[in-house]
Amino acid sequence: MKSALSASLMVAFLLGGCASGPNQSPSLAPRPIEKVTFDAPSENPPPAPVAPDADLQKQIDGFAARIGQSARDFDAALPNARAAIDKGARAPQGSDAWVVAQQSLTTLQTAAEASSSALSDIDELYLARLDTAIGGGSVAGLDALRSIRERAAAQTTAQRETLAKVSAAFN
Repeated sequence: MKSALSASLMVAFLLGGCASGPNQSPSLAPRPIEKVTFDAPSENPPPAPVAPDADLQKQIDGFAARIGQSARDFDAALPNARAAIDKGARAPQGSDAWVVAQQSLTTLQTAAEASSSALSDIDELYLARLDTAIGGGSVAGLDALRSIRERAAAQTTAQRETLAKVSAAFN
């Protein structure tokens, strides 16, 4: 019994040291060490983009022309396709209006496919150039390729979304 009383007094004595005064709860503010950043300042600025060589620039210009033509073709076909599909959706399957709607939808899909094809070709060239750069070769033109790729990808995505909405009205 005496040892139990001694143990109880010892625990009470030790716990008393953990108690703090009234209204003295620990601060949740960041400690000074938590405000220190360990990011080393960059000693070298990022490299300036390297302009593409003449051959690559010619390919990039060709991609830009293909993407532009696809956008013009798609935008030109879209109003006719919407009108034909609105009319064909109400017509019986196999009727003239239904066939015209199918043809208009195919024309729109063909225009959208041109963007997708250009994007695929850009990706192929970009990955080949990236492999060369990783192997220690020239990085010339990677930024220009990345830029035209982003443009083609955005256009392809927008055309696919529009095509899905238009074709959903027909189905």
